[in-house]
Amino acid sequence: MTDFITSADAARQLGYTVQHVRRLVRQGTLSGVKMGRDWVVQQSSVQELMALRENLSLPLEEIAP
Repeated sequence: MTDFITSADAARQLGYTVQHVRRLVRQGTLSGVKMGRDWVVQQSSVQELMALRENLSLPLEEIAP
Protein backbone atom coordinates (compact mmCIF):
# COMPACT_ATOMS: atom_id res chain seq x y z
CA MET A 1 0.00 0.00 0.00
CA THR A 2 1.15 3.52 -0.74
CA ASP A 3 2.15 5.68 2.20
CA PHE A 4 -0.04 8.71 2.72
CA ILE A 5 0.48 11.68 5.00
CA THR A 6 -1.96 14.34 6.12
CA SER A 7 -2.22 17.56 4.18
CA ALA A 8 -0.90 19.33 7.29
CA ASP A 9 2.25 17.17 7.29
CA ALA A 10 2.73 17.76 3.55
CA ALA A 11 2.31 21.50 4.09
CA ARG A 12 4.99 21.51 6.80
CA GLN A 13 7.42 19.60 4.59
CA LEU A 14 6.81 21.85 1.59
CA GLY A 15 6.56 25.14 3.42
CA TYR A 16 3.02 25.77 2.17
CA THR A 17 -0.30 26.28 3.86
CA VAL A 18 -2.68 23.36 4.17
CA GLN A 19 -5.08 25.10 1.80
CA HIS A 20 -2.38 25.39 -0.86
CA VAL A 21 -1.47 21.71 -0.55
CA ARG A 22 -5.14 20.81 -1.01
CA ARG A 23 -5.24 23.01 -4.10
CA LEU A 24 -2.14 21.27 -5.50
CA VAL A 25 -3.84 17.90 -5.02
CA ARG A 26 -7.00 19.10 -6.79
CA GLN A 27 -4.84 20.46 -9.65
CA GLY A 28 -2.91 17.19 -9.93
CA THR A 29 0.48 18.63 -8.94
CA LEU A 30 0.50 16.36 -5.89
CA SER A 31 -1.04 12.89 -5.66
CA GLY A 32 -3.66 12.60 -2.98
CA VAL A 33 -7.28 11.91 -2.19
CA LYS A 34 -10.03 13.21 0.01
CA MET A 35 -10.95 10.71 2.70
CA GLY A 36 -14.13 11.83 4.36
CA ARG A 37 -13.53 15.47 5.12
CA ASP A 38 -9.73 15.18 5.28
CA TRP A 39 -7.18 15.25 2.49
CA VAL A 40 -4.24 12.85 2.45
CA VAL A 41 -1.23 13.19 0.18
CA GLN A 42 1.04 10.52 -1.22
CA GLN A 43 4.41 10.92 0.52
CA SER A 44 6.30 10.07 -2.67
CA SER A 45 4.67 12.94 -4.57
CA VAL A 46 5.77 15.37 -1.85
CA GLN A 47 9.31 13.99 -2.07
CA GLU A 48 9.26 14.26 -5.87
CA LEU A 49 8.19 17.91 -5.73
CA MET A 50 10.91 18.64 -3.17
CA ALA A 51 13.51 16.83 -5.31
CA LEU A 52 12.41 18.75 -8.39
CA ARG A 53 12.88 21.99 -6.51
CA GLU A 54 16.30 20.91 -5.30
CA ASN A 55 17.44 19.74 -8.75
CA LEU A 56 16.28 22.93 -10.41
CA SER A 57 17.42 25.15 -7.53
CA LEU A 58 14.16 27.06 -7.76
CA PRO A 59 11.86 28.24 -5.00
CA LEU A 60 8.72 26.13 -4.70
CA GLU A 61 6.65 29.12 -5.76
CA GLU A 62 8.18 28.93 -9.25
CA ILE A 63 7.51 25.20 -9.58
CA ALA A 64 3.97 24.95 -8.22
CA PRO A 65 2.46 28.38 -7.65
